[in-house]
Amino acid sequence: MKLVRFVLAVAAPALAVAPALADFNDKNPVTATVTGAKPVAVANFAAGAIAGANPMALGPYAVKLAVGGFVLPFFFLFNPGLNMQGGLVDVLTALFFGAAMVTFASFALHGLLGLRTIAWPLRLVLCACTIATIVPRIELQAGAAVLGALVLLGVRRLAKPAPPVPRGGT
Repeated sequence: MKLVRFVLAVAAPALAVAPALADFNDKNPVTATVTGAKPVAVANFAAGAIAGANPMALGPYAVKLAVGGFVLPFFFLFNPGLNMQGGLVDVLTALFFGAAMVTFASFALHGLLGLRTIAWPLRLVLCACTIATIVPRIELQAGAAVLGALVLLGVRRLAKPAPPVPRGGT
């Protein structure tokens, strides 16, 4: 039951990101962020109440879960195949590289592949692969996808599993 409450608590702020980013308002510069959107953290406090956890502690987990929603709009902008524009090959290529981009961004931000910890230099390589897959040049996207896949395969084969977390405690 605790796990279900925690997952709901973390997912609620992640689902609230889209309306927060859609509310652009430059009239209030004190509360405006870099993008001009008002910061909305009400969902984080609702999630904290559901889980019985500190809302401020849930924020980083919500960002980690929503990383695909943060990077995918840039992919939409530069790769029209994901919007079903172009032929079947364009659409399938964009779908493949979009999935690779979200995968690399998620692993780079989370830092774990199963029970294996991804070292910081490899996480930076995955970040670079994420950015490179956004660029609409097929040779760059393919190279980034291959490099990112090799990094993930190397971590899967060579990294030692992280020690298990004790149950019921910290």
